[in-house]
Amino acid sequence: MGAYDPIEGRFDEPGVASGDPVPLDLYSSAGLTFYAGGTSFAAIGIKDRSGTAGALDYWDGADHFSPPIGGGGSQTGLVCRSCGVASLTGAHSRVGLTAGDNGTQYLTVWDTNGYIIGQVAWAPAGFDSAFMGLDTGGVPIGFVAYGNDDVWSGETYGLSGSTTYSDTWVMDGFCGNDVVDSGEQCDDGNAVSGDCCSGTCQFESSGSSCADAASCQERTCDGAGNCVSGAHLPVDTPCDADADVCTIDVCDGSGACVFHGGLDCIDDDPCTQDSCALDSGCVHAEGPASGCKPAGVGSLTLSNPSVAAKKRASFVWTRGASTLAAFGDITTTDYTLCVYDSGGIVAEMTAPAASTCAGIDCWKILGSTGKEKGVLYKDKGKVAEHDGIKIVLGKADDGVVGKAAVRFRALGQNMPAMSTGSGLSAPVTAQVVTDNAACWEAGFVDADAAKNDGVTYKAKVKAP
Repeated sequence: MGAYDPIEGRFDEPGVASGDPVPLDLYSSAGLTFYAGGTSFAAIGIKDRSGTAGALDYWDGADHFSPPIGGGGSQTGLVCRSCGVASLTGAHSRVGLTAGDNGTQYLTVWDTNGYIIGQVAWAPAGFDSAFMGLDTGGVPIGFVAYGNDDVWSGETYGLSGSTTYSDTWVMDGFCGNDVVDSGEQCDDGNAVSGDCCSGTCQFESSGSSCADAASCQERTCDGAGNCVSGAHLPVDTPCDADADVCTIDVCDGSGACVFHGGLDCIDDDPCTQDSCALDSGCVHAEGPASGCKPAGVGSLTLSNPSVAAKKRASFVWTRGASTLAAFGDITTTDYTLCVYDSGGIVAEMTAPAASTCAGIDCWKILGSTGKEKGVLYKDKGKVAEHDGIKIVLGKADDGVVGKAAVRFRALGQNMPAMSTGSGLSAPVTAQVVTDNAACWEAGFVDADAAKNDGVTYKAKVKAP
């Protein structure tokens, strides 16, 4: 086991006699748990080899351990007969045992995912004994099998035939167990670097940074495993006061990390719903917005032939309720038609604010000064410029519920691609959204569709 401090199982417990069963969890506190009673390899998590654990018990096996024991092993008192199958926890990468005579023996190990990673063998020369062990080079060991079967070569593990005798099972200490083992300069309970005790449990160099996310002070290692504080970091230096990816925290210049504001997750796509998830940050979901104004009557037509000049899109929202203020300022407010089916966004096109069409203003206010009724976008060019949009109309209800209307029409070769596939999958939702959060929508199910053949989708719905 080299210079590592071993964690040991010696089978020298007081009050037991030869023939008594060995408790399977006898050394579980050290990370070693045995299996017995017909437990299969598959049942404990070994995926690539087959075998079955047998019964294990204490045994007076001194005649199987002729001194001196090779490799520095030891045997005192009772030993374990048929201690064959065990699991390890605690990131041990070295395991070994003192083996008695009784035929060729194999010590085999698997990783924590149940895949074989190593095996050593020992063949006694007559009445002989030795310490046998295995080092995986840092790969954590998940499972161990000790017996007379060459498991590495594909033999099925079992305890029929020769019986194995073992004593003093040992596992190495490991970096991150909060104990300074032999070969380590420090152990702070983790195997990560950047905190003055490296991921291999060595002192990190003097002057290297050890600042944590919430620190607003210069913090460096002293070369002896300690992190020492220095000057305050400047105002507005990024930090993390609450381990919340949805907040923005900054240093206040006095050594404190303080809340500055929420993370801005708004993207440039008006057809995605933007939010912040605590475990991953910004999320941009392809789905309809919530809280939109419903249509009394709504209709949607998408025509997506192979000839681009013949493409069409039309959405009509009528007999609903909407105030004039909801339509926003035509000099700053974009209007976007978003169409979704159950798979996500199908079509998206935007009429930009303050734009020109065929050299003149696209937008105008409907009605006279003081008697405004709505907004109108109109492209009088032969070929509609902005995403092929020909008309956008927003008309307020003037307090008469049911008189409001929204119309959106696009056509021609400048329209963006539409994903109509072999037909839209219900539910289908059409929404006109603005960048001041106003939204008008109509939803359609299969029964509302008059046509849905992958080239043309045409549907109409009327509120009950």
